[in-house]
Amino acid sequence: MKNKILLKRKIFIGLGLIGLIVFLFLISTLSAQEVNHEQEEKLVQEEKPKPSLGLSVAPGGLMIQNVKPGQTFGLYEKAGVALIIENKDINPHTYIINTFKPSRVGNKKWLKGYSEIPDPTWFWFENNEITVGPQSKQEVKMYLKIPEEDPYYNQHWSISLGISGKPESGKMLALAVYPRYQIETESKTGLEEKPHGLIGIEPSNLIFKNLPLRKKEKKKIILYNNDQTAHKYTVTSQVIEVDPTREQIFVTSGYTWVPNKKWLRPKRKKVKILPGESKELTVSVKIPKKKEHYQKKWEALIFIEPDQGRSRFARVLIETEKLPKK
Repeated sequence: MKNKILLKRKIFIGLGLIGLIVFLFLISTLSAQEVNHEQEEKLVQEEKPKPSLGLSVAPGGLMIQNVKPGQTFGLYEKAGVALIIENKDINPHTYIINTFKPSRVGNKKWLKGYSEIPDPTWFWFENNEITVGPQSKQEVKMYLKIPEEDPYYNQHWSISLGISGKPESGKMLALAVYPRYQIETESKTGLEEKPHGLIGIEPSNLIFKNLPLRKKEKKKIILYNNDQTAHKYTVTSQVIEVDPTREQIFVTSGYTWVPNKKWLRPKRKKVKILPGESKELTVSVKIPKKKEHYQKKWEALIFIEPDQGRSRFARVLIETEKLPKK
């Protein structure tokens, strides 16, 4: 990954940083629905007679890649990314800002392939309470620090933010939004401890550099069953159909999805692992020899889906060889 800032303005904005990559979804503004404080987390419709009444938050979706445990990242300082809270009402309002596990708030769902972050307090804000004037916006800086421990490498986590109106005297309803952000920690091999989670992966990125065309190359992933029961896992190669209207796994900055996922093959499509044990999974890549396939940067995903529970994935990053000189 080049140590410079990269800016793309298509479906998302990709910001490549030293040790950190941030993706901002352009469809990033979430509008609020009303929350009845007497019935926690119950969503109701906005009041139609007051079209100016509202709250929106940007970015509504955020993916942060290559986060190194032990380092503090200020997203504004590193990438110019801040949480923007817009008060569309004609009156000022105070908002409370917190972080949660996705299962605690909102629709209680999160993106396939990601797990809930173990501790939401690893992501925090310069202020947890902010007053925004009528029909105006305020920026809040965001920070992230993962403890420097081996189990926290090779992770794909989801976290929910909660931006809710502070209860006001004489009002039962307040606005709230719960955007979800994705966090991917640094890929690493040679760990002294097992990766965190019911399914552990080591490494989370397989990198094929200067890959010769028409030549099969192989790399290995270690799969860990950290559960107390045996599991059978289905292993597939996948690419994501780009759809800017929905939350999805985004391709790494500088790469595009591989044209044919069949060019990547896991050696085994089914793997059984006993509780507390691990197995190696070999992944092979072979790109057909065509002129248009030289000097490409492609990506695919290796999905590991258990018979029960949530799935995980590893990224496969492919850089093909340069076109030979005649």
